[in-house]
Amino acid sequence: MLDTSEKDFESTVYAHLGSHSYTCRDSGKYDPAWRLDTEALFDFIYATQPATWQKLKVQHGLQVKERFLKRLAGEIEERADPSRTPGWRSSISSPGTCSGN
Repeated sequence: MLDTSEKDFESTVYAHLGSHSYTCRDSGKYDPAWRLDTEALFDFIYATQPATWQKLKVQHGLQVKERFLKRLAGEIEERADPSRTPGWRSSISSPGTCSGN
């Protein structure tokens, strides 16, 4: 019999994501104040932008992470607010408008 439970669906999704380089992380690492996993964010930055991060550390000292997170949050908020970013939806495909449809 086909398992259509929520648990089976969740397992199927995680299995698919795991086969495509997704890393499952403990939800306790999620920082609700910043609405993201700051540890994963900084691990990514250290791995992909080491020279730039070093420059930021020199420029901002001990406040580098806090200042970076504030700037990131501001950039995300600005892009998420359609009244502050005219035409922001123009780059998002609507259902049925993908190439080949």
